[in-house]
Amino acid sequence: MYPRALSRLSSSSGLAYAASGQIVAAASALVSVRVYTGLLEKDEFGLAMVAMGAVAFLDGIVTMAFNQTLLSLCAQAKDGAAQRRI
Repeated sequence: MYPRALSRLSSSSGLAYAASGQIVAAASALVSVRVYTGLLEKDEFGLAMVAMGAVAFLDGIVTMAFNQTLLSLCAQAKDGAAQRRI
């Protein structure tokens, strides 16, 4: 499954699909910052940005730990299956 996903991304349509998602995410981030600056005072805006940064930081840490644990467990299971066949 993994090589097929890479082959899809290497094609021009797959790359355009991936890039379009990144462009939409960047544009929505810019729009959201503009909305926040229009609605909030400077102090409230700063607090909101610190809170969002903290949430993004914690999300990254939790996701990274989950992905590493999942990868470790999957690698052990795949390794064990390969050794049973030998």
